[in-house]
Amino acid sequence: MSIEINDIEKDILKEIINIGLAKAADSFAAIARDKVFLSVPDVQIVDPEDMTSIIPEGDRSDAVIQSDIKGDLNGKTFILFPDKQSAYLADVCIGSVADFKGNYPAMKRSLLLEISNMLTGSIVTQLANIFKVHLYGSAPVAVPFGVPKSFSDLISDFPVFKPFILTVNTHFVNSGRLVELPLIIVFDMDTIVKILEIIREQSKANKYWLR
Repeated sequence: MSIEINDIEKDILKEIINIGLAKAADSFAAIARDKVFLSVPDVQIVDPEDMTSIIPEGDRSDAVIQSDIKGDLNGKTFILFPDKQSAYLADVCIGSVADFKGNYPAMKRSLLLEISNMLTGSIVTQLANIFKVHLYGSAPVAVPFGVPKSFSDLISDFPVFKPFILTVNTHFVNSGRLVELPLIIVFDMDTIVKILEIIREQSKANKYWLR
């Protein structure tokens, strides 16, 4: 099974993600206790066979947080947190290890889960509002990553048909420090067909999408 998606349809999907991530910045700022800027992301639509060239090889100390998109559409999100960058996020949002009284690793893990929850939640809300569908995100969970795990292992429970993958590279900027937040959004083929049907129906009705 294959699908065709034109440049306008791609731009609509990208803009929905842009708006969703922009809305997450305010929530992010509350945690960071400072102004936060989430850069306009670079969004690519990637063939699963090309994922190894897009996603850096994982290290066992890296963190991957997964959320499921459920309801009228079916998908998953994955946010990759390289160890050095998650350490910086923890330092900004929690404080240094030396100053923290309590279980720092557990607090750091909770922070990464909450960041994933905010980013995924904003995108899910945006999709639901624009496409007029019922959607919700599951509670985020940490998943194993690194050798010998691969991205294909993480989506092995998807249907036989190739999944539809959007990779989003955005940035968390705080006090002049830039941290990459690679985000992967995966839809099964039935879901992307539904999305394109909605986009095309609305386009025929000359409705302006992103009001």
